[in-house]
Amino acid sequence: MDGEAKASIYDPVSGTWTGLPDMNAGRWYPTAVTLVNGDVLVMGGTYIPADKKQPEIDRLPQVWEVSTNRWRDLSTALQGWVPEWSDYYPFLYVAPNGKVFDAGPHGPTRYLDTTGHRKLDVRRQQPLAVSRLRVVRDCTRPARC
Repeated sequence: MDGEAKASIYDPVSGTWTGLPDMNAGRWYPTAVTLVNGDVLVMGGTYIPADKKQPEIDRLPQVWEVSTNRWRDLSTALQGWVPEWSDYYPFLYVAPNGKVFDAGPHGPTRYLDTTGHRKLDVRRQQPLAVSRLRVVRDCTRPARC
């Protein structure tokens, strides 16, 4: 699927949408998660490059910075390629340490420090079980699954 690069903010008080500057590329079904400081991390999603006919994952995580009103690229935290890392719609959670925990759905779990231009920190290769309710539990110990 071919996503759009457009983004908007909704103001529930006024009931209005405000357009933002475009993201780096289109994102069909990305994941957006609000960070502790109010910024928003956007990862994943697909787009169709101009020179191709098949969709590709948007590998560049971006942070919408509320204070600067602009997108910040996390260019040293690029996602991998399909099939080893095909997180079109990653399961992202803000962890108690302030980093973003990427629980999958594919590949190893990771932490992402969104401050500056940080790299993804691969934490473990062991599988995690992620239910449809997105409850995460460690399945490296069978008694817990």
